[in-house]
Amino acid sequence: QLRTQSRGETSRAVLDCLAYGVPLLANANGTAAEYPPTVLVQLADDFADEELVAALERLRNEPQLRQQFSAAGRAWVGQYHDPTEIAHQYHDAIEHFAADPKRKDYWQLVGDIGALGDPGSQDDLVETAVAIARTIRDDPVRR
Repeated sequence: QLRTQSRGETSRAVLDCLAYGVPLLANANGTAAEYPPTVLVQLADDFADEELVAALERLRNEPQLRQQFSAAGRAWVGQYHDPTEIAHQYHDAIEHFAADPKRKDYWQLVGDIGALGDPGSQDDLVETAVAIARTIRDDPVRR
């Protein structure tokens, strides 16, 4: 998994390889730089061709190393990216934000505005949206 010019995205291909136990080689670009060295062969972000060739040959020639990376990758994904655990974390985050009285007030306001019927002119809608945005922005709890 060799990349350049990351915008901070996480490669699904990296996680898929780790989850399926495919020994992986990646350069330290973007979030790939954050993976532990025990789960993949990591090259520098700006590597030389010779370094890539050496890493590929090492993986090809060392079956035990491939097995180590395979097992470590599966275990790491199981520990940090288990779908059931991630679903629980999403649930907890959603419940936390839903229980926040400030957010309840916001959604109540949005619902009340929607229930008014005729929204008025485009200028009225923009003015209302700006007022709501200012209220949220000025609220130190929301920063």
